[in-house]
Amino acid sequence: MLAPTAYEARLAELLARVSSGEVSPGDAARAPVPARPPEEALQVLARVREMTDDENTAREVVDLFLSGAADGLRELRRGEAVGDAAAVLRAAHKIKGSARNVGAEELARLAERMEQRSDDRGPDGLSGLLREAEAHLERLRGALEQVSGGGEA
Repeated sequence: MLAPTAYEARLAELLARVSSGEVSPGDAARAPVPARPPEEALQVLARVREMTDDENTAREVVDLFLSGAADGLRELRRGEAVGDAAAVLRAAHKIKGSARNVGAEELARLAERMEQRSDDRGPDGLSGLLREAEAHLERLRGALEQVSGGGEA
């Protein structure tokens, strides 16, 4: 059995304490619970856990996805800076594919938009979408760290 997320573990702990009578439902309702992470992070973790057989492997897959996506965004930025439409298309396509494989659908949609825009107009004018994708990846990274209990996800 894979380890529960920090959110799930804290909720299970509170429910057990209420069930045993150790804590009243009202006190449990006031107890601090980690904020529920964005749905995309939960989706990524669930998809990766389906693909792997243990928590360490799941974390490795998440780490590989995050580092690969960051590398892809750097490649995309370099391609945009030098006007290399082929490099931009390759990087956007790579990000889109890896994001879809792990269930990071919003990142995949952003990469697809960059891929389409570059295909239609060349690499110019991607700065806004690229900044949005970079910011989204950082939010996703933070949410995955929260979901995986603060590990290196």
